[in-house]
Amino acid sequence: MRLCDRRVKIVGTIGPASASAEGLEKAIRSGLNIARLNFSHGAHEDHLQVLTSLRKLSKDLGAPVSILQDLQGPKIRVGQFANGPMELKENTEVELRVTDEKSDGSFIPTSLKEVLSCVKPGQRILLDDGLMELVALEVKGSSIFCRVRYGGMLKDRKGLNLPGANLPIDPITPKDLKDLQFGLSHKVDYVALSFVRQASDMERLRELVSQSQSSHTRLIAKIEMLEALEDLDGIIQASDGVMVARG
Repeated sequence: MRLCDRRVKIVGTIGPASASAEGLEKAIRSGLNIARLNFSHGAHEDHLQVLTSLRKLSKDLGAPVSILQDLQGPKIRVGQFANGPMELKENTEVELRVTDEKSDGSFIPTSLKEVLSCVKPGQRILLDDGLMELVALEVKGSSIFCRVRYGGMLKDRKGLNLPGANLPIDPITPKDLKDLQFGLSHKVDYVALSFVRQASDMERLRELVSQSQSSHTRLIAKIEMLEALEDLDGIIQASDGVMVARG
């Protein structure tokens, strides 16, 4: 039986280490069925080069490979540090400040003011995909004062996540819209939406896709927020598939 005939499919993320023609060919020969392109990183030119190479190799090798476009979604990120990474030491207090300014190392900057309205004392705040963790102590003005539970070196533009919090933000960002237009124009097979909270998020994405007349493109809901579990049946009904995101 050929690998492409398996009912279970192998999804692989294409990154800098595997984006060369040699790396892509090795991945396909090893059983890759669906190539995931992470639109949190990379320019459209980079993704187009990978798309072109994948389709050529897929045809030459006689091994069908689908393309999955993974949209970034409204990921909250910390800002920038003027003097390099900021060290977070366990059991010390630190300020998370809503500002567009670079930090001098005395506070953690973020530009998303919506975090102030949904953080209460005791809220867990994860940094850099969970490598570091804070616990909110007090919200005062434009700052959240926290205790460091798990420390580390925090670099520019790392992710900030609030488990269980209900963030009043749009699930499809202006960046997502531009990326989606690019993906649909190049006939991606799947589009995955990050941080899905309810069925209406997927319904909106489907409406956008239908306007482009990309009838073959399938929609994947990424389940990575507690809110999504409250409307899981609806999300499943509104999607063509779901992905349990571990990050």
